[in-house]
Amino acid sequence: MTQWGKLASASRLLRRTIVQTNASHPARAFSSAPHPSESFLSGTNNVYVDEMYKTWTQDPKSVHKSWDVYFRQVEQGALPGEAFIPPPTVQPGVTPVARSGAAAASSSTDVNHALGLSYLIRAYQSRGHEVARLDPLGLDVRPPLPELDISMYGFTEADLDKTIAIPKNLYVDSDLAARLCSHVPPTQYMHIADREKCNWIRTHLESLVKKDETKEKKMHILERLAFSVVFERFLGNKYNTTKRFGLDGGESLIPGLKYMIDRATELGMEHVVIGMPHRGRLNVLSNVIRKPIHQIFKEFQGTHVDMGKYSEEHADWSNSGDVKYHLGTSFDRTYPDGRKVHLSLVANPSHLEAVNPVVVGKCRAKQFYLGNDDDADTKVMPLLLHGDAAFSGQGVVYETMHLAELENYDTGGTVHVVVNNQIGFTTDPKNSR
Repeated sequence: MTQWGKLASASRLLRRTIVQTNASHPARAFSSAPHPSESFLSGTNNVYVDEMYKTWTQDPKSVHKSWDVYFRQVEQGALPGEAFIPPPTVQPGVTPVARSGAAAASSSTDVNHALGLSYLIRAYQSRGHEVARLDPLGLDVRPPLPELDISMYGFTEADLDKTIAIPKNLYVDSDLAARLCSHVPPTQYMHIADREKCNWIRTHLESLVKKDETKEKKMHILERLAFSVVFERFLGNKYNTTKRFGLDGGESLIPGLKYMIDRATELGMEHVVIGMPHRGRLNVLSNVIRKPIHQIFKEFQGTHVDMGKYSEEHADWSNSGDVKYHLGTSFDRTYPDGRKVHLSLVANPSHLEAVNPVVVGKCRAKQFYLGNDDDADTKVMPLLLHGDAAFSGQGVVYETMHLAELENYDTGGTVHVVVNNQIGFTTDPKNSR
């Protein structure tokens, strides 16, 4: 079976399996509320249970009838937790009935399947991001992960449509499996040492509900994507011999950034400071920061328009003598509902990631003058864009990350966006990532 064939089987199992919660234990009239097996199946009683078992193997009649029944069930294949038969109840006419070997074997299989499905779900939580289809060109060929193969957990193709009961204490809700394989984004988070943070991320990811966007919303996203695509095509046709570091292949970055900024402002963000490399900068300047497009065209011709006419817009288009894909700018954007956000794209030298600490420092300065408190952290957002090769190969990326949570340097968090265009200058991903 191919890699994707095995993954499809695992995904199908998670999607088609109906994950249910076991019914509570049958009504019983005991003097204590806990399940009967909880009274002796613990590590503190292991020596006593071992002694009882040795005595039973020598003479089954030398132990109490309940122990005799219990050990016989275990010998027939039942799991220890399922083999216990409660003693006679105080209700008249109710007596314990030992299960047959077939029933015990069936119970054991059910438990194994429940545990197997739980482990499979955990495997997807831990390593599912490794098989996310992020390469539309099919260049990134990886060996299949055995942890995501259903056979590793005792399942076969015949089990894909079965109903599997999962006890409550395994903590798997009824439609988690379907969500894991449908619309939960591939996310790497299980390595986080802080359990509270890890659980917070898992809870929010697995509680996502797939939204059916309205036609108007879809058209709005399409419009933003079209602006990105048409911009690159026009520059490619008009200035086909001029270096421009186009966003070709990564045009979805533009609607993604715009939605991120829209959502940030809805949550109270007032300033967004962006740092990015050459790749796609002109597109971001035009379609995100809203630098006048004719100004960009003038820069392709090596000239600059009179900036006086733009002064009333309170915008600084950073009219410097540098090459156009190094330039930055800023702009105050006003939404139809009245909320405002100040967008700033920091100028960047030829050293692609050198701007990272500058962006973080600029955000920290803004927060300082906004009050230097937790509330200021929620008003200024650093946003750093990286090429996938630079993100893994440039030391300044991680040096900047080390400023996080450092007193007088912390900004409350930085959003990192990695754009993968399948090549790091002249290096293929398979040779460096």
